[in-house]
Amino acid sequence: MYRASALAAFLIAFAGASTALASSVIDANVTYVGIYGDGRFYVGLDTTINESNCNADRIDVPPTHPQIKNWLAIVMTALATGRPVRVKTSGCWGPWPTMSQGPDSFVYLMTQ
Repeated sequence: MYRASALAAFLIAFAGASTALASSVIDANVTYVGIYGDGRFYVGLDTTINESNCNADRIDVPPTHPQIKNWLAIVMTALATGRPVRVKTSGCWGPWPTMSQGPDSFVYLMTQ
């Protein structure tokens, strides 16, 4: 019984801690998209992301992230069509919000 209670308390505390490290879900329009020579992807938004320690209206993703091409396709489609995106970041890449490799961050194309 004690182990179950301790485990439940740990899981609740861990869930709260991991949520605190990720931004809120925002809806935004893409204002620009680009890639640096080292392969780092960035996207500008018309809404500020409230990521701890790196609030900004831009997302940077490291060149080694396995989803970088998929996210690039989504935000380029949003930019070309004027459709908004729904975004949740998790962590910082330098001064910019970034996307993790887990389910705690995402970007998807919304309908008008």
